[in-house]
Amino acid sequence: MDTLVRVDPGLYFWTTFTFLALVWALKAFAWTPLLKALEERRATIEKSVEDAKKATAELQRVQEESARLLSEARSEAAGIVTRSRADADRFREEMRKKAAEDAQVIVKNAEKEIQLETALPLRSCAPKRSTSRSPSRRSCSGRTSPRRITTR
Repeated sequence: MDTLVRVDPGLYFWTTFTFLALVWALKAFAWTPLLKALEERRATIEKSVEDAKKATAELQRVQEESARLLSEARSEAAGIVTRSRADADRFREEMRKKAAEDAQVIVKNAEKEIQLETALPLRSCAPKRSTSRSPSRRSCSGRTSPRRITTR
């Protein structure tokens, strides 16, 4: 028989023993730490995915809150602009009324001044009625200086 094909029980025993010792050593020193590292990595990835979902939900909530606040701010700004325009229109109208009243007061004062100024020379130039039938003629040479118009 050929030495390569012959069955040797001692070689068979030591080969099986070496194989089983190698399997046990790999399981104890390589396979268990490798599985432990893989489990830790799986847990880390799972935690990261959960954290990402929480962050996404928080981001969505913050975006909705900021959109709501921005909408409120815009509506408040529009209200402020509307109130400002209404106040400006009211103030403008009050100023117009006050200016019209002041103009009327100035016109009335000016009319009174004109009446006083025209009445004064006419009174001094008017002929006195005498008891005689002949009209007396007076000349009106004196002029009065016009009064200044004052406003309050």
